[in-house]
Amino acid sequence: MARRRPSRSASALQVDLLGWDSSKPDWMPPFVGLVRGQLDRAKAIDNNLFGLQQFVIGKPIWETYLKGEEPDPKVAMTKVKEAVQAEIKKG
Repeated sequence: MARRRPSRSASALQVDLLGWDSSKPDWMPPFVGLVRGQLDRAKAIDNNLFGLQQFVIGKPIWETYLKGEEPDPKVAMTKVKEAVQAEIKKG
């Protein structure tokens, strides 16, 4: 049986990406630098009463942004947050 290589940690990925700022490969899409810049501030989503259900509650709302019905993603996500908070208040 072949041994599996351990998965790479985020810090190892960050180290690999650091060198790409100066010599970016041709195949790398432009958004990679933006995503890399967010890794240092990223954190896990806090657990709450709804768990995954919060995404189910918010789906029809955030889909309005994806469909182009709501042009501002911050507005859409604020509405999602308000909808989840309203469900929490219902108990």
